Amino acid sequence: MSIYVFRPSSSSSQAADPPGPRPLCFSLYQYLRKVPKNGGVIIANPGETMTGTYAYGPAAGQHRWLIANWGETYRINCPFCSDTRHRLWINHRYGQPDAAMGGQPMKALAICFNEDCLKDYDNREQLFEWIFEIRRRGYEVPRISEAGVTQAATCLAPCTWPGDMCPLPDFALSYLAQRGFYADTVQRFDLRFCVRSAEFPSAAGRIIAPIVMHGTMIGWQGRSIGDGTYGPKYYTKPQFPKRMALYNLDAARGRSFGVVFEGITDVWRLPGYGMALLGKTMSLQQQVLLREAFPEAQPIILCLDPETWDNCAMKIHEMIQGWPNPIVRVKLPDGCDPADMDHASLLNAILTQSAAVGVPLPV
Repeated sequence: MSIYVFRPSSSSSQAADPPGPRPLCFSLYQYLRKVPKNGGVIIANPGETMTGTYAYGPAAGQHRWLIANWGETYRINCPFCSDTRHRLWINHRYGQPDAAMGGQPMKALAICFNEDCLKDYDNREQLFEWIFEIRRRGYEVPRISEAGVTQAATCLAPCTWPGDMCPLPDFALSYLAQRGFYADTVQRFDLRFCVRSAEFPSAAGRIIAPIVMHGTMIGWQGRSIGDGTYGPKYYTKPQFPKRMALYNLDAARGRSFGVVFEGITDVWRLPGYGMALLGKTMSLQQQVLLREAFPEAQPIILCLDPETWDNCAMKIHEMIQGWPNPIVRVKLPDGCDPADMDHASLLNAILTQSAAVGVPLPV
């Protein structure tokens, strides 16, 4: 396998061509070099074209490429994990129209060999946005207008609870109390317990939090009772478009400031001001929702988990720093997620760090 490595100088605004042959998809190569923290682009198998066959499954969404040879591949550091070894591989045909799928861009031709980050649908969508939304020329990737984004988010289909539900049993209430969440949290966020579910078996035995926007339940997320030893801590309604929603947006909308967290339990700790991305990244749609919710230049506070502060919080800050809203990144002590703190300590950390950078917050 032949490899060429190109790491552009940070002082150069117009990067030079890479050493060796010109990339098969030079525009894609250029876009990747502009992704923050990419670590430089490595070109593997230069000049080789992808070969494979197209397999059709029995149901929609089961059509896929069976790749015999990836051919020319561009390698960068994965933005979704701690990768520093260029383990995100992106095929030279990534983003090009797929005739077999009605001209949809090929987003599946990328793999993270570090933590398999692109297994997550929202990560795949976010990677696509990072690569193409920052470009100024080249691919004409279809974009959703801000009005279209708002309409799509407003019109997300209503949904029902995942199965047979009941009020939280004593052992679930006890678990929440051990973490400092009590009856007011259960009532405010309409938390319920899933007894059984034929359609979503993985939801059974979990605390279910409804995701509500514009007064309508559009999804849900389940939290395991315990540390997640026997399965994932969180289970979101399958195919729910997390990138189109902000948890608790209705309650936080229009407040004197808003706080952006990663997960739902972080929001439970600061219910009046908190919203959750339901992940570590902020999509274009979520940016539009957030901007519309705080139209009078109210401060926006980014309070992500400490381990993602340097990477994910910085990327989000870079995406929205041109807004009229003051943007503050709050850093919590290492190993201390927002949900692990009590309400007073978390609020004090936010107020103190915001004031330190000249953004006093009215409470």
